[in-house]
Amino acid sequence: MVRPRSVLVVPANNTTMEQEMNALCPNLAPFVVARVRRPTRTLTVDDLPAYRGSTLEAIEPFLERQPDMVVYGRMAAGFLGGPAGNASVVAAPRARAAAPMVSTAAAMVDMLGHDGSTETAIVTPDLAAVNDGLCACLCSAGSAVGLRAKALASVTPASRALSAQAA
Repeated sequence: MVRPRSVLVVPANNTTMEQEMNALCPNLAPFVVARVRRPTRTLTVDDLPAYRGSTLEAIEPFLERQPDMVVYGRMAAGFLGGPAGNASVVAAPRARAAAPMVSTAAAMVDMLGHDGSTETAIVTPDLAAVNDGLCACLCSAGSAVGLRAKALASVTPASRALSAQAA
């Protein structure tokens, strides 16, 4: 096995982030992917301790070759508990990896703080608990959040196509 430069940590059912990260971050590519086992239902705050354990199991095979960095690409798990919850979700994997680790939640907060954003508009298909944590994370950067949530069941291929056309 070649030494991984970048480890991308995603839930087992995530099928898009690997391609996106390799395309958007060519200097860090290729990413090796650690797929985290998760419940088949929507993740809840009560699931986070087990999810942290599953994350450690998923990254373990890649740590022997000391990656340069680890990207925690699971937004719902990072957002569920707000800023403190995100910190607790990444603490053990960061310590175990002994490499710089970034989470999507922390990266969003850092970017908003760096840009001095005072308002943020979000469109999300996530459930209320995740959206509440998302708002708490973004507000911690000093940004007011406008949120339009859509139930997961109502996101269809047709509605995705309309969203893509509007962008």
